[in-house]
Amino acid sequence: MTGPERTRTGLRALKAAVNLRGLSAISGRTAPGRAIIARKRALVAEYGGEADLPPQVDMLIDLVVNTKLVLEHVEAHMLSLHTLVGRRGKLKPIVAQRNQLATVLDRALERLATHPEAIAARAQAQEAAEQAAFEARHRRATP
Repeated sequence: MTGPERTRTGLRALKAAVNLRGLSAISGRTAPGRAIIARKRALVAEYGGEADLPPQVDMLIDLVVNTKLVLEHVEAHMLSLHTLVGRRGKLKPIVAQRNQLATVLDRALERLATHPEAIAARAQAQEAAEQAAFEARHRRATP
């Protein structure tokens, strides 16, 4: 066989599509596609919405969502395998690759949580939500 080894997981094609076109490569018509889009929207909303989002935070959110997508794909493939242990009693390489992806996701989430602009955006979004709740309570209390 010439060229790179072909896999049956579809992971390379998925990663290439997401790297080229971003999350628009994922079909929003499927349940996983809708879940991924909802995950990104939830993270964006947590940091103040699309308009108030600094570019660095947007990039971190994309990294988190894309890494989570690939991690879920790898985990689904691992669950479809008959065994995770090879012939010589060692774990298959996909287990180590899954752990590396989980570490990347953990670090990206940590960076997102501690990024100064992300902290400011989250605080601003929380203040706006509290102000809206206060105004809503006030409107109900006054006749």
